[in-house]
Amino acid sequence: MASRRASLAGCLGLLGAVAGCAYSGAIAGRVEGRGMQPQPVTMNFQANRFGPGGKINVELPSGEYFTGRWVEVTPDTHADSFGPGGVGWGPWPPGWGDWGGGRDFASFVQAYSGNVAATLFGDRKNTMRCRFVLTNQADGMAGGGSGQCQITSGDTIQAQF
Repeated sequence: MASRRASLAGCLGLLGAVAGCAYSGAIAGRVEGRGMQPQPVTMNFQANRFGPGGKINVELPSGEYFTGRWVEVTPDTHADSFGPGGVGWGPWPPGWGDWGGGRDFASFVQAYSGNVAATLFGDRKNTMRCRFVLTNQADGMAGGGSGQCQITSGDTIQAQF
């Protein structure tokens, strides 16, 4: 019985250690758009406890709220890691930069490996896509980085964390 308790305690300790791997943080940004002065915006991210990536949310000064998933792109990344809606490797409107438009998924992974990609959906029918270059890939999002988000409304966010 004592060995069973010790075994259970060991398992609970291990689960506690693994559960502690999740982290969260803030991403400081400035939203810019036509006819508006740049305005500060804070994005919040949370890492999944298990598996790659996590969630991001942001509220724009206009009150529009976005939420979605982020994934650190690695050579081992699979398309299903991004969940429904992907992260924007497909075609986007002209002038949105090289986000992998027209590329297949394997080409997208090769181009963005070591970076973070995200797709967020707004409560006013806009979509936001983000890409971040990590300062230290081994530390993931917790190690900081910088990047850009683009919104289907035409506004952009320059971000640093």
